[in-house]
Amino acid sequence: MTFDKQQEHIKVALSKFTRDKWLLNELSQIINIKIYTSKFEKLTKGLIYFITRSVYIDHYRKVKSKKNESVVYEHHDGESDYKPDVLLINKENKSILLTCVDNLPEKQKEVVYLRYYSNLNYLQISKIMKCPKNTALSYMHDAKKNLKILLTKTNNYEN
Repeated sequence: MTFDKQQEHIKVALSKFTRDKWLLNELSQIINIKIYTSKFEKLTKGLIYFITRSVYIDHYRKVKSKKNESVVYEHHDGESDYKPDVLLINKENKSILLTCVDNLPEKQKEVVYLRYYSNLNYLQISKIMKCPKNTALSYMHDAKKNLKILLTKTNNYEN
């Protein structure tokens, strides 16, 4: 398989996972390194897809674990958004959001916490709340509507 054909297969496989061009380029470089450092006798489309999928999953897990650890991220342009003034604004926004979430009705508050703070999907949430999945989705829809109203009242929401 030619290098150009291999690159085309990598781009097609990666495009199934992300549309972010920066991430596509970064992950394709990692995939190329994996391919050339390993000793595959024959490189097929299936093997390229398998390597691409595993590299993307590894990347996703790293990003998710960093988010859970509250690690400071560098943006794609290399500049950090975590300057003291930005950190203060983010802290204030987080506190306002948490206050608004606390003012939601109990079921809506529970869905928001389970979804965004416990990272559960709607099926898991419905089992915990002992309600149908669509009811959990409805609670979330209502919670988002109410949060928009509450945030608008505090003049901290721009849409």
